[in-house]
Amino acid sequence: MVEEYNDNVEQISYAMLQGAADAENIGNLATKVWYNAIWEKSSTETDAYTKYSSNNFWNFSTALANLYADEDFASDVSDLKTDKEAVTLWMKDMANPPEECEEAYDDLKEYYNSYIELVNLVVSPSGSYNDFSDAFSSADSECVSCYNQMKLYFE
Repeated sequence: MVEEYNDNVEQISYAMLQGAADAENIGNLATKVWYNAIWEKSSTETDAYTKYSSNNFWNFSTALANLYADEDFASDVSDLKTDKEAVTLWMKDMANPPEECEEAYDDLKEYYNSYIELVNLVVSPSGSYNDFSDAFSSADSECVSCYNQMKLYFE
Protein backbone atom coordinates (compact mmCIF):
# COMPACT_ATOMS: atom_id res chain seq x y z
CA MET A 1 0.00 0.00 0.00
CA VAL A 2 2.83 2.42 0.83
CA GLU A 3 4.62 1.70 -2.45
CA GLU A 4 1.42 2.21 -4.44
CA TYR A 5 0.70 5.44 -2.60
CA ASN A 6 4.23 6.71 -3.28
CA ASP A 7 3.85 5.82 -6.96
CA ASN A 8 0.66 7.87 -7.05
CA VAL A 9 2.43 10.78 -5.34
CA GLU A 10 5.02 10.72 -8.11
CA GLN A 11 2.43 10.46 -10.90
CA ILE A 12 0.24 13.27 -9.59
CA SER A 13 3.32 15.43 -9.05
CA TYR A 14 4.26 15.00 -12.71
CA ALA A 15 0.67 15.67 -13.79
CA MET A 16 0.67 18.93 -11.85
CA LEU A 17 4.08 19.83 -13.27
CA GLN A 18 2.74 19.42 -16.82
CA GLY A 19 -0.36 21.43 -15.93
CA ALA A 20 1.77 24.14 -14.34
CA ALA A 21 3.95 24.30 -17.48
CA ASP A 22 0.82 24.67 -19.61
CA ALA A 23 -0.52 27.36 -17.24
CA GLU A 24 2.84 29.13 -17.45
CA ASN A 25 2.64 29.22 -21.26
CA ILE A 26 -0.93 30.52 -21.16
CA GLY A 27 -0.09 33.11 -18.50
CA ASN A 28 3.03 34.28 -20.31
CA LEU A 29 1.06 34.98 -23.49
CA ALA A 30 -1.76 36.68 -21.58
CA THR A 31 0.80 38.88 -19.81
CA LYS A 32 2.44 39.82 -23.13
CA VAL A 33 -0.90 40.66 -24.74
CA TRP A 34 -1.93 42.73 -21.73
CA TYR A 35 1.39 44.59 -21.63
CA ASN A 36 1.55 45.22 -25.37
CA ALA A 37 -2.03 46.52 -25.47
CA ILE A 38 -1.38 48.93 -22.60
CA TRP A 39 1.93 50.22 -23.95
CA GLU A 40 1.00 49.88 -27.64
CA LYS A 41 3.92 47.61 -28.43
CA SER A 42 3.99 45.53 -31.59
CA SER A 43 4.93 41.88 -31.57
CA THR A 44 4.25 39.13 -34.06
CA GLU A 45 3.14 37.01 -31.11
CA THR A 46 0.53 39.51 -29.85
CA ASP A 47 -0.50 41.78 -32.74
CA ALA A 48 -3.38 39.49 -33.74
CA TYR A 49 -4.97 40.22 -30.36
CA THR A 50 -3.81 43.77 -29.62
CA LYS A 51 -4.18 45.60 -32.95
CA TYR A 52 -7.20 46.29 -35.11
CA SER A 53 -5.19 48.06 -37.80
CA SER A 54 -1.52 48.51 -38.59
CA ASN A 55 -1.09 51.40 -36.14
CA ASN A 56 -4.13 51.21 -33.87
CA PHE A 57 -4.35 49.15 -30.71
CA TRP A 58 -7.34 47.77 -28.85
CA ASN A 59 -7.59 48.62 -25.18
CA PHE A 60 -6.24 45.90 -22.91
CA SER A 61 -9.70 44.52 -22.06
CA THR A 62 -10.52 44.00 -25.70
CA ALA A 63 -7.05 42.58 -26.38
CA LEU A 64 -7.45 40.01 -23.60
CA ALA A 65 -10.97 39.18 -24.79
CA ASN A 66 -9.55 38.65 -28.28
CA LEU A 67 -6.90 36.33 -26.89
CA TYR A 68 -9.29 34.25 -24.79
CA ALA A 69 -11.72 34.02 -27.73
CA ASP A 70 -9.01 32.68 -30.06
CA GLU A 71 -9.90 29.09 -30.94
CA ASP A 72 -6.46 27.60 -30.26
CA PHE A 73 -5.93 29.57 -27.07
CA ALA A 74 -9.44 28.75 -25.83
CA SER A 75 -8.72 25.09 -26.49
CA ASP A 76 -5.52 25.29 -24.43
CA VAL A 77 -7.45 26.94 -21.58
CA SER A 78 -10.17 24.30 -21.81
CA ASP A 79 -7.58 21.52 -21.69
CA LEU A 80 -6.02 23.14 -18.63
CA LYS A 81 -9.41 23.24 -16.88
CA THR A 82 -10.02 19.58 -17.72
CA ASP A 83 -6.60 18.62 -16.38
CA LYS A 84 -7.27 20.62 -13.21
CA GLU A 85 -10.52 18.72 -12.66
CA ALA A 86 -8.71 15.39 -13.11
CA VAL A 87 -5.98 16.40 -10.65
CA THR A 88 -8.62 17.50 -8.15
CA LEU A 89 -10.34 14.11 -8.34
CA TRP A 90 -7.00 12.39 -7.97
CA MET A 91 -6.18 14.48 -4.92
CA LYS A 92 -9.43 13.35 -3.32
CA ASP A 93 -8.26 9.76 -3.80
CA MET A 94 -4.98 10.63 -2.09
CA ALA A 95 -6.67 11.66 1.18
CA ASN A 96 -6.10 9.39 4.17
CA PRO A 97 -2.55 8.34 3.34
CA PRO A 98 -0.78 5.50 5.10
CA GLU A 99 0.94 6.75 8.25
CA GLU A 100 4.36 6.48 6.59
CA CYS A 101 3.18 8.82 3.81
CA GLU A 102 1.57 11.60 5.82
CA GLU A 103 4.48 14.00 5.33
CA ALA A 104 4.44 13.38 1.58
CA TYR A 105 0.70 14.01 1.54
CA ASP A 106 1.13 17.30 3.41
CA ASP A 107 3.71 18.43 0.85
CA LEU A 108 1.49 17.19 -1.97
CA LYS A 109 -1.41 19.28 -0.63
CA GLU A 110 0.82 22.35 -0.56
CA TYR A 111 1.88 21.65 -4.13
CA TYR A 112 -1.74 21.12 -5.16
CA ASN A 113 -2.77 24.45 -3.62
CA SER A 114 -0.03 26.31 -5.50
CA TYR A 115 -0.95 24.50 -8.72
CA ILE A 116 -4.63 25.44 -8.32
CA GLU A 117 -3.72 29.06 -7.62
CA LEU A 118 -1.59 29.23 -10.79
CA VAL A 119 -4.23 27.59 -12.97
CA ASN A 120 -7.03 29.77 -11.63
CA LEU A 121 -5.01 32.92 -12.25
CA VAL A 122 -4.46 32.18 -15.93
CA VAL A 123 -7.92 30.79 -16.58
CA SER A 124 -9.56 33.98 -15.29
CA PRO A 125 -7.09 36.88 -15.20
CA SER A 126 -8.31 39.87 -13.22
CA GLY A 127 -7.16 43.01 -11.48
CA SER A 128 -4.60 45.38 -12.85
CA TYR A 129 -1.75 44.33 -15.12
CA ASN A 130 0.76 44.80 -12.27
CA ASP A 131 -1.35 42.84 -9.80
CA PHE A 132 -1.88 40.01 -12.25
CA SER A 133 1.71 39.81 -13.39
CA ASP A 134 3.00 39.87 -9.79
CA ALA A 135 0.52 37.19 -8.68
CA PHE A 136 1.28 35.09 -11.76
CA SER A 137 5.03 35.30 -11.22
CA SER A 138 4.67 34.46 -7.54
CA ALA A 139 2.31 31.51 -8.16
CA ASP A 140 4.57 30.18 -10.90
CA SER A 141 7.63 30.35 -8.63
CA GLU A 142 5.73 28.72 -5.77
CA CYS A 143 4.68 25.84 -8.03
CA VAL A 144 8.27 25.21 -9.04
CA SER A 145 9.38 25.34 -5.43
CA CYS A 146 6.70 22.87 -4.37
CA TYR A 147 7.56 20.52 -7.21
CA ASN A 148 11.20 20.59 -6.18
CA GLN A 149 10.11 19.63 -2.66
CA MET A 150 8.08 16.74 -4.07
CA LYS A 151 11.07 15.40 -5.99
CA LEU A 152 12.61 14.42 -2.66
CA TYR A 153 10.03 11.66 -2.45
CA PHE A 154 10.73 10.05 -5.79
CA GLU A 155 14.29 10.73 -6.86
